[in-house]
Amino acid sequence: MPNSDSRAPRPDEVRDVLKAWDVGSIQDVASDTLGTINQTWLVRTEIGRYAVRLSAHRDADALKRECNLLYFVIERGIPAVQPFLSREGAPFVQCESGLWMVSPFAPGHQTDREDMSPEEDRGMGKCLAKLSRVLSTCPKQLGKRRRLQVDVQKTLEEIDRIETLIRSHPTQQDYEQFAVDRLRGRRSWIECHANETTDGLEALAHQVIHGDYQEKNVFFDDLGEVVGLIDWDNAWTAPPEWEIIRTLNFVIE
Repeated sequence: MPNSDSRAPRPDEVRDVLKAWDVGSIQDVASDTLGTINQTWLVRTEIGRYAVRLSAHRDADALKRECNLLYFVIERGIPAVQPFLSREGAPFVQCESGLWMVSPFAPGHQTDREDMSPEEDRGMGKCLAKLSRVLSTCPKQLGKRRRLQVDVQKTLEEIDRIETLIRSHPTQQDYEQFAVDRLRGRRSWIECHANETTDGLEALAHQVIHGDYQEKNVFFDDLGEVVGLIDWDNAWTAPPEWEIIRTLNFVIE
């Protein structure tokens, strides 16, 4: 879903925000249609390509935590994409429209799930193994705190509430219908798996995990190795087994 602003910033507003960074003369600004939480623009300038992100959250402390997590994993060899510092030397800038971050465009290429090769499957597995080891030493305060327990009835009620809220919006756009479709998919999945529990997970060792390790957040080189890992804003503390099983189920089925 888009940022809490009712109107998405226009390309000329993105250009204005980019004045806070030394990225050279801007040649092209295009919205990234794949983003579902943050609003992202792909920008080409005379000196490079950048991803410009308007955070879905307005909590500067949360974004500082994300940046510190990025620095932690990058120093230990994880191919995360480091934020590009502003002219003031900050990893993000706060404007009236929200919190903005600029990153160099990730290297390599992305592959749709149904088109992933065995080499890319192995590359994702190798990267996840290294990521889990690195994050096992990460300070837990760099990840969000979330409950592992799930109240199915309350979750379904919340989905209904959000869908009603979206449908009450006076001007329906494509992203509203996209959000409703996603909610319906979540509702259907939960109803089919209502008897499953998270019993036993609390007894496992917890650490920071990426939180959304899947192919849309991974960039590969021609050999199938992971050379870019993005979207760290979902990082939280949980058993690493959670992320491993989620990836096996979600990506490789």
